[in-house]
Amino acid sequence: MVAQMKENYNFNFQLPRSVVLPGVRITVKYTDLSDTGEDGIWVYSHAEGTATILIDASLPLPVQRYVLLHELGHAMLELVDIGLEHAADQVQTKSMAILAGRRKIPKEIRS
Repeated sequence: MVAQMKENYNFNFQLPRSVVLPGVRITVKYTDLSDTGEDGIWVYSHAEGTATILIDASLPLPVQRYVLLHELGHAMLELVDIGLEHAADQVQTKSMAILAGRRKIPKEIRS
């Protein structure tokens, strides 16, 4: 019965090698982080289009799960912040255009 439950509910809980969030695929690497003093590290480069979570492979599996979720929290917050920053730039740009009266200027004058 326990074996059937494990099969039905995937109690193996294997940790993923990648996670997909809207607009970004995050590579998850399990490695030795003992020299950093960290259990996990979130690394994102908008310029390079890369996103990586590093997790200390020497940690017990339940702790690795926790660290993965913790680092995903950082990832989501940063990605939402980038999205909000972009949206704020769009709103500011539109507001400045309205302030300048550009919304009503005929096409002939704009060119």
